[in-house]
Amino acid sequence: MNREELVKLAGEKLASSIFRDAPTEVAGLETRAFGEMTSEDVRVFFYEDVLDELIFAATYRDEPSFALLLGAFAVDKTGPFMEVTGFSSFQQLAELDALYRELKPEMDELIGDFNAARQPLEHVVGLFVGAPGSEGKLLPEIARVHLSLFNVPYQVAAVIDPENGCLGLHARPPSSAFFNLPFWTVRHREDSEPE
Repeated sequence: MNREELVKLAGEKLASSIFRDAPTEVAGLETRAFGEMTSEDVRVFFYEDVLDELIFAATYRDEPSFALLLGAFAVDKTGPFMEVTGFSSFQQLAELDALYRELKPEMDELIGDFNAARQPLEHVVGLFVGAPGSEGKLLPEIARVHLSLFNVPYQVAAVIDPENGCLGLHARPPSSAFFNLPFWTVRHREDSEPE
């Protein structure tokens, strides 16, 4: 389906939220790549201010933590991409084993709010987990929770180890295993003028 067909079917607002330029093409934004992309990877753009807040909160205490990642899925001339533009429900956990039990009600409430908005501009695009000792790797408990609650292909699991600051971004394509996904950070250019 192209943009014009989507406008006819669902309206301009929805079409504009799906078909748009990636941050690499937007004046006033700077991007920096982490990892090497292949032509088959969905591009992920993580806004630096969001990532900085999450890392600060996760490393403030040496306990497991989590947050829901918010953003958008979109398409440009290069292909599909995802933007992580915010987060919701940051919480510390006594143990990582409590992740599902604590996350499920938060996710249900947030999705209910999105459904009430009918055409939300933000979506749940993944999960952020602070996991001491993980070295940023996808631990079995995080993978289990992700497989249970995040069933849209390429929804991410961002894992940070608060003990050493290692960060890993993991995703799962349709009918496939998790893999470590390269990503870009995005920030407003300091030389751009505010609008």
